[in-house]
Order: sequence, then C-alpha cells, then structure tokens
Amino acid sequence: MLGCNLVILWLVSFSIVSYILCSYLKLDTALLRTILVWTLLMVFVAIFEGMLLFQYKYLEKKGNYYYDENKCYWNEENSLSDIFSCKMYMDLYADYSLSDKRYCDNLVENGGCRFVLQGELIHGLFCVIMSLIIMYFYLFDFNKLYIYLSSIVFSSIQFAMIVWYLSTVFVEMYFVKNDKFWWYPLLWNVPWVIIPPYIIYESIKEIININKVVPLGQE
Repeated sequence: MLGCNLVILWLVSFSIVSYILCSYLKLDTALLRTILVWTLLMVFVAIFEGMLLFQYKYLEKKGNYYYDENKCYWNEENSLSDIFSCKMYMDLYADYSLSDKRYCDNLVENGGCRFVLQGELIHGLFCVIMSLIIMYFYLFDFNKLYIYLSSIVFSSIQFAMIVWYLSTVFVEMYFVKNDKFWWYPLLWNVPWVIIPPYIIYESIKEIININKVVPLGQE
C-alpha cells in the first residue's frame, strides 16, 4: 500500500472517531466541535513527537535515504501494519525533514539535541498538558467557559510556536542553499497557521457572550 493511501486511511479513521465522539457529547456549536477534534488530534501529535526521542536515529537514516534516492514517503510501498507502529510516523517525519536542513545536521557537530527536535518536544509537552486539561472539561466536568479559556491559552502557544518555527525555516532557506529542496512537507504546518487563530478569535467572542459584555459603541 502506498504511503499516501496509509495517510488517507488514518485521516478517515480519525474523522470517523471524531464524529462519533462529537455526536456522543452532543456538541451544539462548530467551535466546540473544532476544539474537540483539534485537541484530540494534538493528543496523537504529542505521541508522535514523543516517539522522536527514541526513533531519531531511524529518522535520520530514512531522511538521508529519501534525500540520496530522491524519493518520498507518499509513493513508497508500505505495509498496512505500519499504521499501528512507529514506522509510519517516523517515515513521515523523515519525509518532513527534507524541508528543513536542520533535521539532517550531524548530532555530534551540534553538541547534542537539535534545534528542531527541541521545538518538537516542547510543542509535544504543551500538547500533552493542555490537551488533557481540555479533554477533562469535555468528558468529566463540561464547562464551556473553561474550555474556551484553556483553548485560548493552548492555541496562543501553538500559533506563537509555528510563527517562530516557520520564520526560522525561511531564514534557513535564505542563508543555506541545498542542492535539493522539498517544499511540500511544509504544508503540514498549514493547519497550525489557520486553526489556532480561528479558535482564539471565536473563543473570545463566546466568552464575551457568556459574560454578556456589551461591545464598545453599542451601549
């Protein structure tokens, strides 16, 4: 099975589970559904980023293979069982690494943990903490106000991190010229640019409505 088919299968399965959960909780607004689906996705992202601690050598090896052979994960033959192991997710990270030279930098020369690896782990840590808090308010103590407030904090951190990360990527592109460059893996960052600002904006509006604050100029 091609890598692209595995990714589509994973996304379809995730969408079905998300739909079932939203229906079970009887969420009445698009914002509450969006926050839940995004939070659930971030739980998985945190798990994938945590895998980097134990699979980084494999990621380097596979990334170098993709680079040398001019290949990518999407048209590579894979096993369906990969979706239940680390392999699929580390292969996708290896594919993603081709858009950022710092993933492939030598560990020894950089004196330890890589710049990007640190960013991934920091993001994963925040994902674990904030996702568990938000999921608690959904599943055990449903409270819209707390969900909105927690989501604003979480989304603000995510948006700040993605702006910081992408700015460094573009700086790296300017100063470091590679013989080969894969731009499409950067598209994985698009949801982080769109969804957190949407959640922040809509959550603030909902909090204002909850507290019945009259907007300026409409007294």
